[in-house]
Amino acid sequence: PTVPTNPTQVPTVPTKPITIPPAPIEPTTSIIVNDGKSYLYGDVNFDEKVTIKDATSIQKALAQMANLSDLQIVVADVNASKTISIADVTTIQKYCANVISSFPSGKYYKAQGSTTIVTEPVEKPTQAPTYVTDPTEAPTQAPTTQPTEAPTTQPTEPPTEAPTEPQVDNYIYLKSTWSSVNCHSWPSGGEGTVWPGTPMESLGNGIFRIQLPEGHTNVVFNGDGQQTSDIATQGTGMIWDGSWQPYSNNGGGGNNNNNDVVVSADCVYFRDANNWGGVNCHSWPSGGDGTVWPGTPMESLGNGLYKIQLPSGHTNVVFNGGGQQTGDLNAEFGKAYNNSTGRWENV
Repeated sequence: PTVPTNPTQVPTVPTKPITIPPAPIEPTTSIIVNDGKSYLYGDVNFDEKVTIKDATSIQKALAQMANLSDLQIVVADVNASKTISIADVTTIQKYCANVISSFPSGKYYKAQGSTTIVTEPVEKPTQAPTYVTDPTEAPTQAPTTQPTEAPTTQPTEPPTEAPTEPQVDNYIYLKSTWSSVNCHSWPSGGEGTVWPGTPMESLGNGIFRIQLPEGHTNVVFNGDGQQTSDIATQGTGMIWDGSWQPYSNNGGGGNNNNNDVVVSADCVYFRDANNWGGVNCHSWPSGGDGTVWPGTPMESLGNGLYKIQLPSGHTNVVFNGGGQQTGDLNAEFGKAYNNSTGRWENV
């Protein structure tokens, strides 16, 4: 591809945790920022609705790829736990998938009276911060005390690790173009759920899942005014796409081991099945200049999966790494390009 002239700057990743310190005893300079407005809990990007984009904003802040303002941190605490964590991300995802209808924090955040933001405290606060995200760096200070005596005995054998429990997939899955899906289920010869059933959890890219009540072996999927016929299940860990087949996180056969990835519709992904190592993404808009070759390093999500959020308007990409590169590609947002198959696929 033609090497453009305009560079794109890679964002600097902050290294310190995000905190809201308590107010000091006497502020020397302050401003009133509360005007009595109400803010939706979960609406981190302040677009007056709660969507998967808000969950993504919190994830980026937890990974220290972005900063949140004080107000954004307050409305991100949908669990009312005084801690911003992955649990808030999961709660927003469940809300967007209609698994839950409200947040523990309530619907709106509204400070009563005047709110003062301290710009220069007289004293350092002695109270621990109220909101905190987990830092990514270990503390550098050495312990203040040392043991007075060396241990008198040494272990004769290396410690053995307790075996980990195998991960069991207790869900059944559905691949569908419906916007939301319910699952009506029942046991053989018994009563089942009340029609239309239980809302299924959306995993993105048209994949839904649910844990059936114990003993339920028959289902009818329904959504958007449509429904399937009666379907007999074939155990858990299976996906229905006109027939049952083993489920993997890419919606069908194979196992890419990225089941914890939250797919973002405004990102593109790359699956390094040929072990290129680090991967860059060179991108450009139609009829315009793009990134400077070889492009921007992609974020590794583990197990050979990488992602990147393209600059606004960029719709063409070339992935490259390890001395190799793809051809010019039309970006398919929310999907992963596999360098082994040469095709876009579900993440």
